[in-house]
Amino acid sequence: MPRLPTPTAAIAPSAGPGPGPLDDLQQRIATQRALLTAWQSARDAAQVRYARDIAPLHDAYCALLAQQVQQLDVASAYPGLSKADRAALRELVADWAGMLASASSAQAQRAEMQDIQRRHAEATAQPVPPPGDGDDDDDEGIDPQDGAGGPDAAADEPAPQDGESDGDSDWEAARAAADKRRAAHHAARKSRTRAGQAAPAVPSLREVYRRVASALHPDREPDPAARERKTALMQQTNRAYAAQDLLGLLELLNDANGNGRVPPAASLAPYQALLAAQLAALQREVAAAAQAFCDEFGVEGGARLTPDKALAPLRAQAQQLREAIAWQRAALKDLPRDADGVRRWMREERAMQRRGGD
Repeated sequence: MPRLPTPTAAIAPSAGPGPGPLDDLQQRIATQRALLTAWQSARDAAQVRYARDIAPLHDAYCALLAQQVQQLDVASAYPGLSKADRAALRELVADWAGMLASASSAQAQRAEMQDIQRRHAEATAQPVPPPGDGDDDDDEGIDPQDGAGGPDAAADEPAPQDGESDGDSDWEAARAAADKRRAAHHAARKSRTRAGQAAPAVPSLREVYRRVASALHPDREPDPAARERKTALMQQTNRAYAAQDLLGLLELLNDANGNGRVPPAASLAPYQALLAAQLAALQREVAAAAQAFCDEFGVEGGARLTPDKALAPLRAQAQQLREAIAWQRAALKDLPRDADGVRRWMREERAMQRRGGD
C-alpha cells in the first residue's frame, strides 16, 4: 500500500561527563550550551523549509492518494465480484482511508476519509456469534471432581472452630510488618546521617553567587576607588552567574578574599560534582532538543544527525515526496474500471505486497 515517505536520521550521542579538571568540565558545559542554541536555530530553519518545500508536496500526495481511495470505493460496488474479492478490496480501502484520515492536513479530506473508512470497516467486520443458550454449555469442560461451583463445595471447607480467631493472626502479621517498616526507616535514617557526616554538602551555584555578591557589593565599600573597583567586579559576577560560569564565580570569590585570582586546586576539587551535574543536565537537554526535532519533522533512526546537518533529511524528504507523487499519478491511470479489472488489480497488488514494495 502507498505510504507517506519518511527519511531516516538519528541523534548523535554525546559523550558522558566523566572525571576531569574543572576547566575541562566548564568547556564541555559551554559546548553543550552551544549545541542547545544550534538545535533551536536548526528547528527554526527547518520550520521555514518544511512550510515552503515539504508541506505543499505532502498535500499534493495526499490529494492523489485520496483520488485513488475514492475510485476504489466506487470499484468495491462493481457487480460480478466474489465475496472474497469484495471483502479484500474493502479491507484495503479501509486501511488506506484510515491512513489518509491521520496524515491529511485538510479537514474536509480527513472527514471524507473517515467516512469511507467507517463504511468499509463496518462492511468487513465479522459478526460475533451470540453466547450459547443451553444450560449444558455452561457446565461443559468442568470436571465434577473439582467441585467448583457445586452445591456441596462449601461443605468441603473446614468451618472455623469456636475460640479460633483469624483476627488474632491478622493482627500479629500487621504488627510484624509495622516492626519491619520501623526497622527499615531507622536504618535508612542512620545511613543518611553517616553520609552527611562523611561528605559535607557542596554549595550550589546560587549560594556561590551570593557569597561573591556579599563580598564584592559596592554599597558596602566606603572608599570611592575601592567602590569603583567592586562595581566592575560585581558586573563580572552578574555576567558569570547569568552564564552559569561556576569557575568564574570561584575565581572572583578567591580574589574577593584576597587570595589572588586563581583558586588553588584543593579548593576547587569539591565543585567537580556540581559541574558534572550541570554537564549531565545540559546533555539531557540537548538529547531532548534533538529528539523533539526528529519527532516534529518525521525523522527516524539511522544515520547520525547533528544540528549543522539537520536540514539534509528534509531535502531527502522533499525528493521522496516528488518521486511518490509521480508514481501515484501513474498508478491512478491503472485503476480498475470493472470487476475483471478489480480482480487483476488485486492480484498485482498482492504480488507487490509480497515483494515488499507497497
